[in-house]
Amino acid sequence: MRKLYLLFIVLSLSFISCDPLTDCIIPTRPELPSSIFNTAVAGQYYEHSLRAQVNNDPRDDSYVYYFTVTGLPRGMDYEQEGRRLFIFGNPSERGDYRIRVFLTVEPIFFTDDDGGILEDGDTLCEDSTSRDYTLSVR
Repeated sequence: MRKLYLLFIVLSLSFISCDPLTDCIIPTRPELPSSIFNTAVAGQYYEHSLRAQVNNDPRDDSYVYYFTVTGLPRGMDYEQEGRRLFIFGNPSERGDYRIRVFLTVEPIFFTDDDGGILEDGDTLCEDSTSRDYTLSVR
């Protein structure tokens, strides 16, 4: 009986704790969409947006999204609003630019009725990703 009780405790803890192997059976990770940027014209305003998500989690808005963008042409910048990234500005130089977008997500913490903290999204396989895009300026 004692062995059965001990086995029950071990099995219970294995389902409660975070385990990279079992958490990634259905991979839950941030994802950037594939997207084709329209051609920009040097000296003219340009804007493109991307909407990130956490795949295999219907609660995409239950995360805080952090974006970093590199490789933008001179005259362009980026801002984010929630899980949407806006790339905009007046590119000043012609050429083809490889824009790399880095994304990191963190789950939002909630407080339950008992005053305890529940972490929403603690089964992330990975918390960051990146993707390259091409912007042509003519």
